[in-house]
Amino acid sequence: MPHKWCLKLKTSLKMLSPYQKWSLSFTFLIVVVTTIYAIFAAGQWRESVKNNLANEKTIIILQRATIVFDRVSVVTFGHVGLTGSDGISISPRWLNVGNTQTKNLRIYTSKLIKTTTDITDPSFEKEANAVLTQNVIGPKMSVEGRADMLMRNDINKMIAHKLNITMWGEATYNDIFEGTKSHITQFCFHIASIGLPAGRLDKGTVTLSLVNCATHNCMDEECYKY
Repeated sequence: MPHKWCLKLKTSLKMLSPYQKWSLSFTFLIVVVTTIYAIFAAGQWRESVKNNLANEKTIIILQRATIVFDRVSVVTFGHVGLTGSDGISISPRWLNVGNTQTKNLRIYTSKLIKTTTDITDPSFEKEANAVLTQNVIGPKMSVEGRADMLMRNDINKMIAHKLNITMWGEATYNDIFEGTKSHITQFCFHIASIGLPAGRLDKGTVTLSLVNCATHNCMDEECYKY
């Protein structure tokens, strides 16, 4: 059958006039060029879609809310001279370094974990009713987590290397872009030492020397490993 079809095609072509043959050749050329252009255009369209998706992803990364553990706030309190009645308040500060606000923000800060043995990482088990709910942190703005008190007696034990203190926390939140995953940031640190000017809480600035825990200082995918 294919052979007979080819013979019929050759016979039909012989019967065509030169003008008809030229017109048929030109039409065939147009079909070939159009097909090639369509294939090229389809490839360009696919590349354009990929580039648009990549650009959109980049814009989201650059503009989305990003919560980081910023620093520890330390405030002295009490009446100096009354043994055990003075101390310091310690609270972590969270900062949104992104260019848009957060949604559905949940912040957890552990109580100070006190151990008399060698420094070890905590169990990272949350306590009930210890979650601070704050839906929004605006761009380039910060918020403090729960404050915990460290009394003079414990401070003296730390200075004498008889007490170790650990604190950890996490923030979970969404950004404003639809269809994106939720985010998480965690921190954990040991207080290695406390600096008291002249050994007093009322003289100068109290400083803390912090050492990161082995785990749980992370963001997003890194945190999910834990």
